[in-house]
Amino acid sequence: MNQTKVQSKWKVAPEIDPSFHQRLNRQLKGLGKRSIHPLVARHLQSMGMTSVREAIQFLFPKKDHCHSPWKLKGMRETVEQLENAIVGGLPITVVGDYDVDGVMATAIAYQALQELGAVVDTYLPHRTKEGYGIKPLIVENLKKRGTKVILTVDNGIAAHEAASLAKHYGMTVLITDHHTPGENLPVADSIINPHQVGCSYPFKQICGGAIAYKLAQALFEYMGMDDELVHQFDEMLAICTVADVMPLRDENRYFVLNGLKKMKKKPSRPVKDLLKALGMTTQQLDETAIGFYIGPALNAPGRLDSAEDSLKLFLSKTPHESIMMANMCVEMNKRRKELVEKTMKIAETLITPTPVQVLKMDVHEGIAGIIAGQVKESTGCPTFVLTPAHTESGQIILKGSARSHEGFSLYRCLKDISDNHPEWFLGWGGHAAAAGLSIRPEYVEEFAKSVNDLYHSVEIEESAPYYLDTISEDAMEDLSFELARLAPFGMGHLRPVFKVDCHIVEKKIFGPKQNHLRLLSAGGKEYTLFRGAELPITTNQKASIYVSIGRSVFAGREKMDVFIEDIEQ
Repeated sequence: MNQTKVQSKWKVAPEIDPSFHQRLNRQLKGLGKRSIHPLVARHLQSMGMTSVREAIQFLFPKKDHCHSPWKLKGMRETVEQLENAIVGGLPITVVGDYDVDGVMATAIAYQALQELGAVVDTYLPHRTKEGYGIKPLIVENLKKRGTKVILTVDNGIAAHEAASLAKHYGMTVLITDHHTPGENLPVADSIINPHQVGCSYPFKQICGGAIAYKLAQALFEYMGMDDELVHQFDEMLAICTVADVMPLRDENRYFVLNGLKKMKKKPSRPVKDLLKALGMTTQQLDETAIGFYIGPALNAPGRLDSAEDSLKLFLSKTPHESIMMANMCVEMNKRRKELVEKTMKIAETLITPTPVQVLKMDVHEGIAGIIAGQVKESTGCPTFVLTPAHTESGQIILKGSARSHEGFSLYRCLKDISDNHPEWFLGWGGHAAAAGLSIRPEYVEEFAKSVNDLYHSVEIEESAPYYLDTISEDAMEDLSFELARLAPFGMGHLRPVFKVDCHIVEKKIFGPKQNHLRLLSAGGKEYTLFRGAELPITTNQKASIYVSIGRSVFAGREKMDVFIEDIEQ
């Protein structure tokens, strides 16, 4: 959990339809399912659910609820091109990305093509040496390899130069990506992207790994293979969906629940070895374990050096190789944490009294996004972290990452500025909440001013946060079991918040860095706030604590967790 700023006012969530709970329970009884708690029903309503059918699909996601891969625009063309390449023995290269989503997408596409007898290899760009996505230099390298078909996964939608060069060399270019397309698409033989104009795919918010999974599913079907073959990728699909912070709604919810179920029951060798290297058991596997332990470990090689180590783990052919790669991922993540800690101390000295932070600092490119995220969390300000880098020709530029909060879209921000000042940029891309960019150093001051001016011009609604209801301390344990039925939680499905009135009798500071806070109430309940050690709390005094409630496994035993979202005294 992240430290939460103290809010001035909380509002209780309105109950939209008092009959919803009764109607839902009647339907559940008819299906032979256990009834749900009134607060669970209220939570579903607070998420915008108005129909009982929608609520039941959310509570009990099934494979049947997932959408056909053929609804993705460009799927048929891509499958036909790949079949021609497979049958004709044409060398295919899967070009991925260095983050977890890109690595999982690469592994899924590569293994699916191998299963179909393709001549296939992979290429993962190096973060600091090559940067994000396929580029002309990569195309040149692939030409030397003898690649005839390029299949991008989790990148390529903005690769105009690379795609044009590949076509010039007579290569087939197949792009699969989930990032927001620009006004013009690259010249390619086919493009799969749920956000492209004319794509009628019902749920747009899937990650690059999910698109690779859908492609594998369609390929197996088209080439007469067993439909069940695609399920060998279920673990990777769950991992990349959580790690790429996709909203846990619609089919994403099934992806994660199904993948976790398989990992717990019979984990693959790479997952089993990674868990062992992390000192974890399958009992501890949930969406939090993926987001806070598995994901960062798989991301670390691509942040500090080459993502090939993460890819090798999931493509490993021997137990020895799998164990070695799993341990390497975990060790690199330890190094990454140490580097982040040192760099954050420097970043804190550069923070300015402006609504948007633009920090120019010498930082490892691989952790720029993490630093931007942590500064954004601590200040509440959208943050850009820019660091000196060199282009292929040796020119000094500034490369970086940005993170933002709800209401201020980085994509719209960068698009607006680049439309007016294209000469400032060498490239940029991303989403509303996260982005990457390369700019010319001489324009950094003007860029910082423009970003802040734009922020001032945007109307950002500051709405009071909602809690579901006031509950007693005695009710929390039973409620924690009821709320467990709603998992997984994450982006697009945050844990509900409750208000608890209690008497604080003890305050503890804990953790290796002594930066976490735990409060003990007169009722014997513990309340935890990570990175909350500096929060001013008075003991032997009443408090209203706004909490989220969960369950976890520690030392082989399941327990209730109560996390502080805010506190008023």
